[in-house]
Amino acid sequence: MEKSHAAGWTQDSPTSAQLKELFAQIENGRITKRKLQDFLRTGIAPGTRDTARQILGDDIIFPDEIAKARHGLSYTDTSFRDFEKTVPSEETLRWCKTNNCAIVAGPPIPMGLLKIRSLNPALFSTTMGNWYEKYLFSHNDEVKSQWIIISKEAQAKGYAWHAQSNLPEGLYIPHAGEMSWFITTFFEVRNIRLFEKIYVRTSSESKSWCDHVCISGVEKKAGINISRGYEDRGNPYIGVAIGLRLPVASLGTVGANS
Repeated sequence: MEKSHAAGWTQDSPTSAQLKELFAQIENGRITKRKLQDFLRTGIAPGTRDTARQILGDDIIFPDEIAKARHGLSYTDTSFRDFEKTVPSEETLRWCKTNNCAIVAGPPIPMGLLKIRSLNPALFSTTMGNWYEKYLFSHNDEVKSQWIIISKEAQAKGYAWHAQSNLPEGLYIPHAGEMSWFITTFFEVRNIRLFEKIYVRTSSESKSWCDHVCISGVEKKAGINISRGYEDRGNPYIGVAIGLRLPVASLGTVGANS
């Protein structure tokens, strides 16, 4: 007799309680038609908040936590529902756990580096008049209102850019807007200083220097610093930021060169 494709069902047919829960999640929007089709086709169940918290613990930050910790930010009810409906699959959650990645909800509206800095300028080494303000990346490289998945540690430390940027399928290098949101949100919500005493190259480019912008974590005295990438050579204090693209097509492995 064939085994059921439904996760957690130990028998060939679901119980009435399991069916009731399934229909309830479809009704409240947690399981959409697309997600249900993906589930039936692949056997990968859509993620839920409880599953995410059980697997990742504090390494996932939900929008209600951000709204509570970050002054001046608020999400609409629709936005809250959208994030709840799009929690990454259990497969992705477990991949994040294995690869030491965290998942953070994006802002309620798209934000670039300068807008993120304005939320709490004290977290940055300079609050105004810095070199990057005149460059397009600080305005145009915006983090969107969606889940972002980024490694909590710098990868490929000591390598030049051409080696760091050679990534497996499904992985990417976040830009300065995504990194500044990820780092500051983790600090404000969890009081954890990611990338402290290390720089990571981003995909944002400083045109005058013709290289990729570096960003540090929230240093205890100096705050976040934005610098040039010196990408033509390796430096033990410069790594690279690594993110996972959603939706997941093929899961690569973080840290192949680290």
